[in-house]
Amino acid sequence: MIFGIASGLATAVMQSTSYVCSRVFIHRHKSAVALAVYSQLLMGLMAAFVFLFVADDFHFPATPGNLRLLAGLVLSTAAGQVCFFLAAAEIEASRLSSLTGLKIIVLALLCQFVRHEDLGFQAWVAVLLCTLAALGMNFSGLRIRLKGAFWLGLTLLLYSAGDIFIKLLIGVVEGPNAVARSIGAAALSYALLGLVSLPALFFVRRSPARCRDSLGYACAWFGAMLLLFYSLTMVSVVFINIIVASRGIISVLMGAAMARMGHTHLEPGVSRAIWFRRLVMSVLMLLAMALYVTSDAG
Repeated sequence: MIFGIASGLATAVMQSTSYVCSRVFIHRHKSAVALAVYSQLLMGLMAAFVFLFVADDFHFPATPGNLRLLAGLVLSTAAGQVCFFLAAAEIEASRLSSLTGLKIIVLALLCQFVRHEDLGFQAWVAVLLCTLAALGMNFSGLRIRLKGAFWLGLTLLLYSAGDIFIKLLIGVVEGPNAVARSIGAAALSYALLGLVSLPALFFVRRSPARCRDSLGYACAWFGAMLLLFYSLTMVSVVFINIIVASRGIISVLMGAAMARMGHTHLEPGVSRAIWFRRLVMSVLMLLAMALYVTSDAG
């Protein structure tokens, strides 16, 4: 479990970095769709390269049920990425990173009522604390426009479904160890995702500058996914999302650094009172992690 938790925290760092990269791209090129297309293609190339290193030890049983599972993962991830970038065009990086922590409540509801997994009282308290912390970090007196809230809601739902598909996929692939299974599953998924995204290149303006500027996001996000797949071989999908919700803490620190350096076009400055409240919410997140790991579900 220790390795699973460490991988989850590393995932949080990588995701926070990717959120900043996405904000930079969208500010520069004014196109969330272009970022989605170029980053998926780049991640597809990275995934195909990585797959070469595990191909001999990895096996995916291509049964109809497993193929539907893989298709569900690819489609939910692709749609989730587009919705996320559209949300990123409306919401600054630190707030969006904190708000994606709300995915935990969506995921817990799906596990409890769709997959019929009984989390237990203490685990639900941890989920609610994590949700409260995500909301508290976001509340800065600035309103979120309806369009941003709509894309955020779709992002949460699609990402939650994607995480469940990842957990199920890892359970059906075969390999000598957790590293081979997780890296193989992640590489297979994102290579297919890149292939599926290829036709979309004809619907965006092709530009070497856009391709270059999407590389930072692609590297950070694909690295995060490799770590996420690995962590899900050891811990539950709800618990890993409570851990990964710590990206809100990381993004707040990144946001403070960017605002202090004068990059207010990426991260508007806020008062000390708001930063203090975000610190309190960070402590709540840590408490949520402790509660979940000591619960029956953990």
